[in-house]
Amino acid sequence: MFFHNLYLQSGYRLFIVAWATLVMSQTFCAFTCFADTNDQEEVSLSSETETERPVTEKTRLSPAALLMKEGVKDLKEGKKKKGIEKLEEAIEQDPSLPGAWESLGWAYWDSNRNEDTFKLWGKLRILDPQNPLPYRLLGKVYTSLDDLKKAEDHFRKSLELDPDQYEVKFQLARILRWTGYMDGAIVIFQELAQKDPSRQDVKIELARSLTDNRQFEEVGTLWSEILTTEPNNVEFMLRQASILLNTDKKEEALELVQKSCELAPDNVKSYMISADAAEYGDHPEEALPPLRKIIEVADELQLKQMTRSRLIQLIIWLHEREPLSYSMDEPISLAWDH
Repeated sequence: MFFHNLYLQSGYRLFIVAWATLVMSQTFCAFTCFADTNDQEEVSLSSETETERPVTEKTRLSPAALLMKEGVKDLKEGKKKKGIEKLEEAIEQDPSLPGAWESLGWAYWDSNRNEDTFKLWGKLRILDPQNPLPYRLLGKVYTSLDDLKKAEDHFRKSLELDPDQYEVKFQLARILRWTGYMDGAIVIFQELAQKDPSRQDVKIELARSLTDNRQFEEVGTLWSEILTTEPNNVEFMLRQASILLNTDKKEEALELVQKSCELAPDNVKSYMISADAAEYGDHPEEALPPLRKIIEVADELQLKQMTRSRLIQLIIWLHEREPLSYSMDEPISLAWDH
């Protein structure tokens, strides 16, 4: 019923709200001009003496805006039903309040009323097709549902209507990175980083994109800069270690890997980097301990199996060169387990 009434009445209400706002603004101007000539004195309804009444938030906000504010307050206090009712009424009174549409939609979503969220923001999209807000909000919803194609489409539509939305560009670039379109993601992240150099989250996403795209020269010292603010972040350490390995700085890379192992003993990626550095370096035998550790701590069965195969092949290769030092017992046992 709420959506039906809103659909039938929204155009009429927008006209009434605009007309009433114009009349009230003219009346207010006339009143203030009169008040200025009388030293801005007003008669207090709660007192017999004349006092100057301060302008409060309530005197500035419209009834619908006050309802929206109260509804948001109720939601924050856990009063979902009251908050939703007030927000619905606020939109009934004034459909031009973007905050009410956004807050009500998320309130529905938080109350497991997902269909009402889609209906509400879909209605806003119909009533105001040039408004980027519903597309931005629906983009976030589709992202949370892991429907990244629809999320991307909605973010792009929102940006088409308003290209200067920093956060929407950020969300779009993240989706591009997640779906493997690194080049497109990198262009947007670079633009955002240049526009606001203080955004650490943008720098991190840019560094991830460049690393995943194997643009090791372009990423440069970006991970080092990030690690100065988050020195114990294991993911960032390992990404920096990967960059160092691929730029012939093996010793520095292994130092970071060792530190990451101390901070997170069961982090599989640490051992994978150690194994890679050893196996494809001058001392492949040093890859044996980290490969065994991966088999021990990895949760993914596929990773365990791949690592077993890799370990078997490495031991066989070492046995062929030094049969007395490397027995075939372990490869046979691993093959049986595999």
